[in-house]
Amino acid sequence: DEAWPGPLRYLHHVDEPLPPRPVAPPRPEPRLDPSPDGGGTFGSALRWSALMNGGRQLATIGISFLLAAQLGPRIFGVVAIATVYVAFVQMILQQGMGAAIIQRRDLRSTHLDTAFWLLMGIGGVLSVASVALSGWWASVNDLPELRDVIWGLTPLVLLRALLIVPDALLRRRLEFRPLALRTNASVILGGLAGLVAAILGAGVWALVIQQLTTAAIEVFVVWAAVDWKPQRRFSRERARELIGFTGPSTRAGFGVFVNARAEALITGILLGPVAVGLHRFGARLVDTVVEAVSGSLRAVALPELSRLQDERHAFVARLVGIVGLAAGVAVIPLAALAAAAQPLLDLAGDEWLPAVPALAILAVAGAGRTIGDLI
Repeated sequence: DEAWPGPLRYLHHVDEPLPPRPVAPPRPEPRLDPSPDGGGTFGSALRWSALMNGGRQLATIGISFLLAAQLGPRIFGVVAIATVYVAFVQMILQQGMGAAIIQRRDLRSTHLDTAFWLLMGIGGVLSVASVALSGWWASVNDLPELRDVIWGLTPLVLLRALLIVPDALLRRRLEFRPLALRTNASVILGGLAGLVAAILGAGVWALVIQQLTTAAIEVFVVWAAVDWKPQRRFSRERARELIGFTGPSTRAGFGVFVNARAEALITGILLGPVAVGLHRFGARLVDTVVEAVSGSLRAVALPELSRLQDERHAFVARLVGIVGLAAGVAVIPLAALAAAAQPLLDLAGDEWLPAVPALAILAVAGAGRTIGDLI
């Protein structure tokens, strides 16, 4: 009777409670903070980030000119209007979650698992909403073909959902080498796919193929670079911790999105796809310069500043240094772009020349954006 009670004993002593079996204490969940040896340095991350953004922008600008000469402003405008719609859906999906992972002091594997499944669920719902509302957006812009283009671009939502967590994990560790490889490879291969489709007469679908190919290659390269794989588990507590950070970030992201995309929304509804195509092509050239300058710094600023979040004076000093560097580097290339607006657009063909004044104005405004993107 003194041994562990078996079932026969309890046939005679049914009123005695069953002694609890010894339970092993739960194993503590390891933190996923970047180690000094495993993570990158700010200088190394900045070099790879500059290579990532510089390579992407050079490839983008070359491919954009080739596609512009093949397709013309109207097709660019139709895809730009559809992209604004899909980008808005993506903005709802992606704002804040990556930043929440990057800046979190106490990051556990359950944070990553929870974020992944949360994003996949939201991505699925938003994809359905994108398809369901595509006809309405086409009627608002009086472009019946817009509905099919939105359907074609909707897979970008789920591809983006797949990308956010591993991308944030690499940025948190300041490991920008695989991100640079991903970006340059995806832009070049996606651009080549779109260019081949345009030469074969695919029309508007050439730009859809370009975007889908680019996104799919990005997902493949980034997942190949991380050692983390999602487990089938979801924690409500971890979800609350992550969403607590993403709420303010999402509201801020919405304001930035509206500020950046409002002109395409208004121009598309009032003036049609040709005007949108002319404006967006000029804006893309300016975005190329701005992103090459501020994008490299912005990409490494959050993980770098997150390491200093408890050291106020060091945080402010590093932030001022990053903003000053961006302002100093941006002025000359943007001024050169404004001066060279007409010969640049002449390379794409005469039908693009009406965009010359817009390109010059946007280049001047881009200098302020370079600083604003980092503050």
